[in-house]
Amino acid sequence: MTQLLDILRLKRVERDRQLVDSQYDEGIWKSDLERIQLAESLEDYLFPKDNNFLLRRVGDYRARNISNQEYLRRKGALLVKLLGDQSSIAELGCGSGWNLLALRFLGFSGELNGVDISPRGISVINTANQKWGTDIKASTFDLTKPGLSNVEPIRESETLFSFLALEQLPNDMEKVIQNLFNEFPNRKMIFIESSTELLPLHYSELFSILYVYKRDYQHTLKSQLRNLQATFAVERIRFSHRIGNEIAVFRVN
Repeated sequence: MTQLLDILRLKRVERDRQLVDSQYDEGIWKSDLERIQLAESLEDYLFPKDNNFLLRRVGDYRARNISNQEYLRRKGALLVKLLGDQSSIAELGCGSGWNLLALRFLGFSGELNGVDISPRGISVINTANQKWGTDIKASTFDLTKPGLSNVEPIRESETLFSFLALEQLPNDMEKVIQNLFNEFPNRKMIFIESSTELLPLHYSELFSILYVYKRDYQHTLKSQLRNLQATFAVERIRFSHRIGNEIAVFRVN
């Protein structure tokens, strides 16, 4: 109940570049860079011990009060399940590379590539490459601009994917999706993003609509795919890092 009240108390924000930079480039990614420089092993960095217990979903509608460490281990297993059969993967908006690093740690042997607008986020991946030989190619790139197909590792990747990265671009979704379809018309794409456009079947999905509105996250991915007459399928996976932030898998082509 406390987490639901927290959502109700949230103040509405406007998700612009300044807000995103303060939360990520100067916040989370900066902290990740400091942590990875001090980490003794990749496992310790990916799954740090903590007392951050929240009600979360990890595959069904039953809420579980689990630590962030346990959630991250479940998230890693989910990524392997969704992406582990690909030969080469490129993450759009990879941030500091947690998803890519987790895939490598959990045994993914194919090519792993990523792009993000933040040089600080990319530097985390480069540090991991140097310390633990993770062999991930990562580049800085602004997804709101054309030209992603000119980035060699991305151009050669079998599958493009995102994990709650497009949510940071509520005002640029049409531009981003149009660019991707223009430059990769036949590429397999897997977007693991907000489920708020789907008909709510559970109270958590109702609260997700409110949460996404108050955080000003994107909520038009399904509409953009339809506007482009894309062939896609949607799967509810009932997975969330906290109650009220449900995600779904949008598989294109």
